[in-house]
Amino acid sequence: MTGGGGPGAISMRIRVALLALVVTAGASILGSSVARADPDDGSSVPIGAFRWDGWFEGARDQAILDSETGADRLPYSARRDAGGALRLDGDMDHVLAADVAYARGIGIDYFIFGHYPDTGSWNRDERYHLALNRALSAYLRLPDRLGVRFAISLHQSFPAGDLPDIAEAVATFVAHPDYMRTGSGAAPLFVYAMDETMWPRSTGTPTAARALFDRLRAIVAERTGVSLVLIVQDYDPASGRRQAAMMGADMVTSYTTFAPGPGGAVSFAACADHARNRWRHAMALGVPSLPTLTLGWDSRPRARFYKPGPAPKRAWCGPPDEDTLAALFHDAIAEAPTASAGGPFESIVVYAWNEFTEGGWMAPTKDEGGTRLADLRAALGRAPELPDVV
Repeated sequence: MTGGGGPGAISMRIRVALLALVVTAGASILGSSVARADPDDGSSVPIGAFRWDGWFEGARDQAILDSETGADRLPYSARRDAGGALRLDGDMDHVLAADVAYARGIGIDYFIFGHYPDTGSWNRDERYHLALNRALSAYLRLPDRLGVRFAISLHQSFPAGDLPDIAEAVATFVAHPDYMRTGSGAAPLFVYAMDETMWPRSTGTPTAARALFDRLRAIVAERTGVSLVLIVQDYDPASGRRQAAMMGADMVTSYTTFAPGPGGAVSFAACADHARNRWRHAMALGVPSLPTLTLGWDSRPRARFYKPGPAPKRAWCGPPDEDTLAALFHDAIAEAPTASAGGPFESIVVYAWNEFTEGGWMAPTKDEGGTRLADLRAALGRAPELPDVV
């Protein structure tokens, strides 16, 4: 196992240094032109969209999209080569430029990119983690991000020995002029926590987990002068509240809200109500939170691919419709100030920009084209027109 001081850590420091060059170059290109335009409807509640960036050549889900069960979910940027093989370019600059244009065209304020440690600790695949981080690098290379900012989610836990490298990467991101800010100028940092044992297992004890995040805050503040707002992603608001207390986090949210019920198809309206119930549960608990909106959940292609045989019993959402989306976004935006419960960040987050094999996406696909974008544009009323993107 390679710890924070091993060869993997050294290579990560080199990569962070290169990232800093990208960040600096992006800042010099944009100069003072990074001022954000206000949403067209005057709303002050920013909308973030979670991203999954495993859409590159050789990605683990590539075979799912190339199968019969995933054929109707091919992202708009997918292509076939001369031999008919599926190619994925989701980590390329031109695709990130298109994503940014599409997001700006419907009123998305910021993307939430996962950041994956590439130190090699715990025998993790450094190359695969680097590949997962390439979409963010491509976004940072864009000469103009059209006012679509970004935030980071620590999608994986890590040993305490990796903290210096992780903190250096987070500080580099936070220093970027397009990193998302709260009203007070703090920087939101999302932390994925699938259950209450995830981070204590990684660090040894709950006390050690708290010390790790306290130290992360201190390092970033020292290097950037910016305070972090830690936002725990937990599927259950009550568990999220306990995790936030354990980690010293400021707020809670959820990456997704799945589909309600023991199994089978449920309407998108039922899935939207399920999402409402989740954020309203957090409000009832009095925990500062960001409402999570769903674009759907249907992971059957993944389940069938990774576990051949009889399909496990699980629920999935029907496709979204414009009226239900409009009501869901309206409620979330209206309730976001109350949900924040005096916390440092008012925002809503959407699952997801591009979770094609899990069933939650708003990005165009080969099958649907830009139907979902058009529905969301109508639901939000924030942007006058969708840009043409070739």
